[in-house]
Amino acid sequence: MKIKNDSLYNIIRNPNIIFALSNLITPVQDKGILYLPFTRQRSGLIFKRSIVGKLEGPKPDIDLIKYNFTSDNIIYELGFRVKKINEDYSELLVLCSMNVNIGLLGRLFPSEVLKTLQKMVTLQIIVEKFSKNLSVLSS
Repeated sequence: MKIKNDSLYNIIRNPNIIFALSNLITPVQDKGILYLPFTRQRSGLIFKRSIVGKLEGPKPDIDLIKYNFTSDNIIYELGFRVKKINEDYSELLVLCSMNVNIGLLGRLFPSEVLKTLQKMVTLQIIVEKFSKNLSVLSS
């Protein structure tokens, strides 16, 4: 992607743009709504379709700009590092991590934890959506 340095820094320092590009987390004041993928239809049941959590960021950390999404049992951490290619253009590195608290029931029933984690938004999906939407923005 060829994006001017100033434009790239403006994008990664603005949480509204960052989360809009991820197309998964919707910021609402200091909170965020993480929409879960919908896999199949069933009638008569209620599915948990989203998770509300606290959004933090941007937090500068040496050469990294960090964002956190924290809910009761899950934490997503996004980090962005800009690597200059030349005076006009840069390369953007996206670093992600996900921490899940499985609790006592998760230790007793690990198969249920695996089923639940399969419904979660993975780091790969976040990076793919962000990269795709950023490349469209840079065109």
